[in-house]
Amino acid sequence: MEPVDRLPGGRYRRDSIARLGHCSAKVFGTGKGGHEQKQRNGRRRGPGTGPDRHGGDVHRSGSGGPMTGARSEGSPAAPSGRGPVSMRQVAELAGVSVATVSNAINRPDIVTPKVRHRVKKAIRELGYVRNESARTLRTGRSDEIGLVVPDASSPFWGPVVDAADTAANDVDAVISLFSSHGDRVREQHIFQRLINHRVRGVLAAPLDRDTTALDLFRTAGIPFALLAQGGREGGFCCVYNDDRVGGRLVGEHLMELGHRTVTFVGTRFPERLEGISGPVRAAGATISEINPDQMTFDEGYRAGLRILDAPVADRPTSVACATDIVAIGLLLALTERGLRVPEDISVTGYDDIEVAQAAIVPLTTVRQPTGEIGSRAVRLLNDEIVEGVDHHHSAVVFHPALVVRRSTGKVPR
Repeated sequence: MEPVDRLPGGRYRRDSIARLGHCSAKVFGTGKGGHEQKQRNGRRRGPGTGPDRHGGDVHRSGSGGPMTGARSEGSPAAPSGRGPVSMRQVAELAGVSVATVSNAINRPDIVTPKVRHRVKKAIRELGYVRNESARTLRTGRSDEIGLVVPDASSPFWGPVVDAADTAANDVDAVISLFSSHGDRVREQHIFQRLINHRVRGVLAAPLDRDTTALDLFRTAGIPFALLAQGGREGGFCCVYNDDRVGGRLVGEHLMELGHRTVTFVGTRFPERLEGISGPVRAAGATISEINPDQMTFDEGYRAGLRILDAPVADRPTSVACATDIVAIGLLLALTERGLRVPEDISVTGYDDIEVAQAAIVPLTTVRQPTGEIGSRAVRLLNDEIVEGVDHHHSAVVFHPALVVRRSTGKVPR
């Protein structure tokens, strides 16, 4: 897990999530390169150091008085032909103290707008980049939020991560994205690495439903929130779509169209299956399952071939897929072999990803507010970070909507 696609300052690059048609997504670790410049007070003072040349640059309410003698931290990056730019050099150019530069960067609320502007201008002119490794050593906690998903190549996660990244920036944090690729051992290694790097907090959509892995974060004192999943016994903040309601909407829709045989294609989504099963069984219809190893386009395609290989009399009249990407793979398999959708068989998805409406047959699906899930999860996590032991866990539950397109129709006669 090597760092990739990071912007200056460690920001996550928003276009690094693979979209449909790209079969891999790059992930990066929480470790940061760079070094700490060991320039301490009283050593090699440059001209203009010492007290501010412009007084009153820090609001006294909360500043605790002048803060001189702070250690200067530089970055590995610097203008060509020069050594690392230090915080002291920024202070000299801005005409303020090193402490004021530190406050302008780390606690801007206690520095006047005029001085903040002066410091930012000096930072831009010198090309100063904060040494995050030194900052982590000093505070014992980084500014990173680990985000762990089952499959970073899935188009569903793109908008979630993008919104989480924006929300993290608003609270002066950065997102480090990890994909477990559906591998539980890999997921455990990712969790342990995040703990070792003392990240600020973790957002995750774990592969397992129990809390064993999640208890690692509680023991380590690292705030944690569940992403796009309901809460577990034991208490964690969580942000998710009500999948039982979403599944019920699909089941009711198929029953209204007269279908009496439904195949559910999916794994790791028991609430969606439960929601679909209710109206199907209430109508006296039957439901069967295909459980692929992964929720991918290829697995959807293979599920379609499996349905096609069954005797015509045994084929379902409708297929409900647990995700859109699986449904799109299944649609391709069915249409390549000459089945008409929805004349011969109806297909539904779940998530309403961007390409659902552009599928080979526009896909009936369940819409999730992916952007809201990402941003609200970051805000809940930040609340826990700020409030500490006084924090009360809470859940944000979104209600889904059925989006009817051309992939579903009345049962074939």
